[in-house]
Amino acid sequence: IPVYKSWRLNERHYGGLQGLNKDDARKEFGEEQVHIWRRSYDVKPPAETEEQREAYLADRRYNHLDKRMMPYSESLKVFLFIVIPFCSY
Repeated sequence: IPVYKSWRLNERHYGGLQGLNKDDARKEFGEEQVHIWRRSYDVKPPAETEEQREAYLADRRYNHLDKRMMPYSESLKVFLFIVIPFCSY
């Protein structure tokens, strides 16, 4: 069975919500807004902070990538745009 490794196969990037559980996100941003971010097709969550981004990009698995390709957050629409090209191989 072939094993494929690609950043394109990472789960959706929730930006500024990364590291928060649902309850904490609801407390900080409100239940309705969190629901919109999680369920909408083309609405992105808030962008990650520069501090969050630096920590994320410090991961050695991403050293070879052009950092400009890495999103600050992803809507489902953006996520699919990133994943689909990988799936066409």
